Amino acid sequence: LYGADFWLSGRRLETEREYRWRSTVNQVFAFSHWAPAEPTMVPSELCVVLNRYAEWHDIHCSNDFNALCESRTCGALDMIPESL
Repeated sequence: LYGADFWLSGRRLETEREYRWRSTVNQVFAFSHWAPAEPTMVPSELCVVLNRYAEWHDIHCSNDFNALCESRTCGALDMIPESL
């Protein structure tokens, strides 16, 4: 699925300015990799996607993308191409 965008579990509430991981009991991001000029903080853009350049964007939650899920059984760093 090279070139596709993927949902991450990041989200912010409309009343907040910080993003949280929904997959870890709403933990505030300890790491982020926002694209330049992101997040835009547009009121309707509450969810986070990972783009083909491994950058994050805030986006409207009703868009359709595949999901990228965390797994404790594989080495995620082993799967990242060296070109990124």
